[in-house]
Amino acid sequence: MQFAPHFITIAFVVATSSPGKAAPVVAVIEDDPNIQSLLVRMLQLHGFDPVLATDLPTLVIIATSHRVGAFLLDLHLSHGQSGLDLLEWLRSQPSYVDTPVLVFTGETVMPDHLEQTITRHRAYVFHKGQRLQPLMDRLKQLLASDKPE
Repeated sequence: MQFAPHFITIAFVVATSSPGKAAPVVAVIEDDPNIQSLLVRMLQLHGFDPVLATDLPTLVIIATSHRVGAFLLDLHLSHGQSGLDLLEWLRSQPSYVDTPVLVFTGETVMPDHLEQTITRHRAYVFHKGQRLQPLMDRLKQLLASDKPE
Protein backbone atom coordinates (compact mmCIF):
# COMPACT_ATOMS: atom_id res chain seq x y z
CA MET A 1 0.00 0.00 0.00
CA GLN A 2 1.36 3.41 -0.96
CA PHE A 3 0.68 6.61 0.95
CA ALA A 4 0.53 10.10 -0.42
CA PRO A 5 3.63 12.12 0.63
CA HIS A 6 1.62 14.45 2.88
CA PHE A 7 0.46 11.49 5.00
CA ILE A 8 4.05 10.39 5.52
CA THR A 9 5.07 13.95 6.39
CA ILE A 10 2.31 14.29 8.97
CA ALA A 11 3.18 10.96 10.61
CA PHE A 12 6.86 11.90 10.78
CA VAL A 13 6.23 15.36 12.23
CA VAL A 14 3.85 14.02 14.87
CA ALA A 15 6.46 11.47 15.90
CA THR A 16 9.23 14.08 16.22
CA SER A 17 7.42 17.16 17.53
CA SER A 18 7.81 18.21 21.14
CA PRO A 19 4.80 17.35 23.33
CA GLY A 20 2.28 20.18 23.33
CA LYS A 21 4.19 22.21 20.78
CA ALA A 22 3.26 22.12 17.09
CA ALA A 23 6.05 22.11 14.54
CA PRO A 24 6.30 25.40 12.61
CA VAL A 25 4.74 25.09 9.15
CA VAL A 26 7.11 25.97 6.31
CA ALA A 27 5.63 26.25 2.82
CA VAL A 28 7.98 25.07 0.07
CA ILE A 29 7.14 26.52 -3.34
CA GLU A 30 9.38 24.60 -5.72
CA ASP A 31 8.63 22.83 -8.99
CA ASP A 32 11.65 20.51 -9.12
CA PRO A 33 10.71 17.19 -7.45
CA ASN A 34 14.34 16.45 -6.49
CA ILE A 35 14.75 19.78 -4.71
CA GLN A 36 11.30 19.40 -3.12
CA SER A 37 12.25 16.01 -1.71
CA LEU A 38 15.57 17.27 -0.35
CA LEU A 39 13.98 20.31 1.28
CA VAL A 40 11.17 18.27 2.84
CA ARG A 41 13.65 15.83 4.39
CA MET A 42 15.87 18.61 5.74
CA LEU A 43 12.90 20.55 7.12
CA GLN A 44 11.52 17.46 8.85
CA LEU A 45 14.91 16.63 10.36
CA HIS A 46 15.07 20.16 11.78
CA GLY A 47 11.62 19.99 13.36
CA PHE A 48 9.57 21.84 10.75
CA ASP A 49 6.28 20.75 9.17
CA PRO A 50 6.75 21.26 5.40
CA VAL A 51 3.84 21.72 2.99
CA LEU A 52 4.39 21.78 -0.78
CA ALA A 53 3.22 24.00 -3.62
CA THR A 54 4.39 24.35 -7.20
CA ASP A 55 2.35 27.37 -8.30
CA LEU A 56 0.30 30.36 -7.15
CA PRO A 57 -3.10 28.57 -6.96
CA THR A 58 -1.63 25.91 -4.67
CA LEU A 59 0.15 28.56 -2.60
CA VAL A 60 -3.16 30.39 -2.11
CA ILE A 61 -4.77 27.18 -0.83
CA ILE A 62 -1.88 26.54 1.56
CA ALA A 63 -1.71 30.13 2.81
CA THR A 64 -5.44 30.21 3.52
CA SER A 65 -5.68 26.76 5.10
CA HIS A 66 -2.51 26.76 7.24
CA ARG A 67 -0.81 29.25 9.52
CA VAL A 68 2.49 29.27 7.67
CA GLY A 69 5.50 30.38 9.70
CA ALA A 70 7.86 30.82 6.75
CA PHE A 71 8.00 30.37 2.98
CA LEU A 72 10.79 28.86 0.85
CA LEU A 73 10.16 30.19 -2.62
CA ASP A 74 11.78 29.20 -5.91
CA LEU A 75 12.53 32.31 -7.97
CA HIS A 76 11.94 30.63 -11.35
CA LEU A 77 9.02 28.23 -11.56
CA SER A 78 7.87 26.27 -14.60
CA HIS A 79 5.28 27.42 -17.12
CA GLY A 80 6.58 30.99 -17.05
CA GLN A 81 5.62 31.62 -13.43
CA SER A 82 7.84 33.85 -11.37
CA GLY A 83 8.53 33.44 -7.70
CA LEU A 84 8.44 37.24 -7.53
CA ASP A 85 4.73 37.16 -8.42
CA LEU A 86 4.16 34.78 -5.55
CA LEU A 87 6.25 36.98 -3.24
CA GLU A 88 4.21 40.04 -4.18
CA TRP A 89 0.96 38.13 -3.57
CA LEU A 90 2.20 37.00 -0.15
CA ARG A 91 3.14 40.53 0.86
CA SER A 92 -0.32 41.76 -0.24
CA GLN A 93 -1.95 39.45 2.32
CA PRO A 94 -2.34 41.10 5.76
CA SER A 95 -1.57 37.87 7.61
CA TYR A 96 1.72 37.37 5.71
CA VAL A 97 3.12 40.92 5.51
CA ASP A 98 5.89 40.11 8.01
CA THR A 99 6.23 36.35 7.50
CA PRO A 100 9.79 35.30 6.62
CA VAL A 101 10.31 34.47 2.94
CA LEU A 102 13.51 32.84 1.74
CA VAL A 103 13.93 32.98 -2.04
CA PHE A 104 15.80 30.14 -3.74
CA THR A 105 17.59 30.76 -7.00
CA GLY A 106 19.98 28.90 -9.24
CA GLU A 107 21.35 32.21 -10.53
CA THR A 108 24.80 33.13 -9.30
CA VAL A 109 24.36 36.78 -10.26
CA MET A 110 20.92 38.32 -10.11
CA PRO A 111 19.85 41.30 -12.19
CA ASP A 112 19.40 44.51 -10.21
CA HIS A 113 15.62 44.60 -10.66
CA LEU A 114 15.28 41.13 -9.08
CA GLU A 115 17.49 42.06 -6.13
CA GLN A 116 15.58 45.31 -5.62
CA THR A 117 12.21 43.53 -5.64
CA ILE A 118 13.39 40.87 -3.19
CA THR A 119 14.88 43.53 -0.90
CA ARG A 120 11.74 45.69 -1.09
CA HIS A 121 9.67 42.71 0.08
CA ARG A 122 12.05 41.94 2.95
CA ALA A 123 12.95 38.49 1.66
CA TYR A 124 16.23 36.64 1.93
CA VAL A 125 18.12 34.98 -0.95
CA PHE A 126 19.70 31.52 -0.90
CA HIS A 127 21.45 29.98 -3.88
CA LYS A 128 20.54 26.40 -4.78
CA GLY A 129 24.18 25.31 -4.90
CA GLN A 130 24.82 26.23 -1.25
CA ARG A 131 24.72 23.88 1.72
CA LEU A 132 21.30 23.65 3.35
CA GLN A 133 22.45 23.93 6.97
CA PRO A 134 22.76 27.74 6.85
CA LEU A 135 19.24 27.86 5.43
CA MET A 136 17.90 25.74 8.30
CA ASP A 137 19.79 27.89 10.82
CA ARG A 138 18.34 31.06 9.29
CA LEU A 139 14.80 29.62 9.38
CA LYS A 140 15.17 28.71 13.04
CA GLN A 141 16.49 32.19 13.82
CA LEU A 142 13.66 33.93 11.96
CA LEU A 143 10.95 31.76 13.49
CA ALA A 144 12.37 32.18 17.00
CA SER A 145 12.23 35.96 16.82
CA ASP A 146 9.06 38.04 17.11
CA LYS A 147 9.81 39.88 13.88
CA PRO A 148 12.00 39.12 10.86
CA GLU A 149 15.22 41.07 10.83
